Amino acid sequence: MADFERLCHEIGQNIQKISNQTGSIHRMVNKLGTNDDTSSFRSKLLEMQRSTQEVAKQTTSLLRQMESTDFPSSGPNARQRRMQRERLTNQFTEVLNEFQSMQRDAVRKEKLAVKTVRERSLSSEDRSADNNLVDLAETGDAAYKSEYQQQQVVADEELQLRQLEEREDQLRQLESDIVDCNQIFKDIATLVHEQGEVIDSIESHVETASVKVQEGNTQLKKARTYQLKSRKKICILIVVLIIIVGILAIIIWQASS
Repeated sequence: MADFERLCHEIGQNIQKISNQTGSIHRMVNKLGTNDDTSSFRSKLLEMQRSTQEVAKQTTSLLRQMESTDFPSSGPNARQRRMQRERLTNQFTEVLNEFQSMQRDAVRKEKLAVKTVRERSLSSEDRSADNNLVDLAETGDAAYKSEYQQQQVVADEELQLRQLEEREDQLRQLESDIVDCNQIFKDIATLVHEQGEVIDSIESHVETASVKVQEGNTQLKKARTYQLKSRKKICILIVVLIIIVGILAIIIWQASS
């Protein structure tokens, strides 16, 4: 019983933690695409999502441990435990749905950001190529562009390329996290299915035991009836035997006199 209560407490705490962190993730996702959307900001968002996902995995494991604890087959305790377990499973599923919804929003915004950075990079490359053609066509002082400006253009292009690669990596990680979250949902579905089978099995055993008890009571009633009838027959035979013995005694006494 102590293990069951401990698991209920830990699962409840984890559900609350997932809910709180999902709220933080929601606020962070809303800032994607704004001035706050920096490399460190996105790294923090990914770290928060991974942390929440780890708590979700731990919660699934705790629910499985709860399933393996001793479970009374009948009585008020059995019903109370079943209701607690179902309530925690439902609450966990609800917060997990909210968490995955935030993950999908983050992926959608990251895809849009990657598309914007890629278009900006291509536009920058086109402008650089046009500038090079102009430089070749110009003469005199106009032909000598500042070397610093050329280096700055190259540096900007490299920066945009690194940003693009970084956001694409983060996008892949977000999509991978969604796949992991889907696996958690599958584990929950399997667990709920197994719980249903256990409950059905318990109810089946209870019904079978009830039937056997009823059958036993019926057999006892039949045996008691047979026993009463047998006693009645024995009493009748004894009475008949006494009468016969009495008649014989009278006959013998009359004959001797």
